[in-house]
Amino acid sequence: MPAGLQTFDAAGNIIVDLTTRITRVGGTANIPAGSTGSVVVPNASQGTLWYAFCHQSGERYYPVINVSGATISWSPSTQGTPSDKTIIFGVY
Repeated sequence: MPAGLQTFDAAGNIIVDLTTRITRVGGTANIPAGSTGSVVVPNASQGTLWYAFCHQSGERYYPVINVSGATISWSPSTQGTPSDKTIIFGVY
């Protein structure tokens, strides 16, 4: 008998099953305004890297991001006024 996780919508269509790629958060990093740095994503070989920023409402500054292998790196952007950011990252 098959076993696993499946979820369905109201019409009975499968929304998630074991073949769906579900996001896993690997961690967070603080990015001080105008800084350069990088972070290695744990278990990066188990999926595709992703990242997202936490910022204050209305802010329009984002550092320049580069993804190479298991590393996400950042450097200051020339667009906007630098501000502190938090980056959330992981694999899916």
